[in-house]
Amino acid sequence: MSDLDHTHHDKKLAVDHIEQGDDDIIDYVPGTDEERALVRKMDRRLFPILWFMYIFNYIDRTNIGVSRRE
Repeated sequence: MSDLDHTHHDKKLAVDHIEQGDDDIIDYVPGTDEERALVRKMDRRLFPILWFMYIFNYIDRTNIGVSRRE
């Protein structure tokens, strides 16, 4: 097979994979136990990081305000 044939074959495989994955989207049911567990896991990982970023942003703004007065 030439390089062109490989490229065409790879694209065909990618399209077939996408078309097979569409069934998962159609079968989606919101509010399942699995979804709640996933959202809870993401919340436990993201909220502490976001909270510290928010606190550091507030401290940084406060420091800039204090330095301007001096």
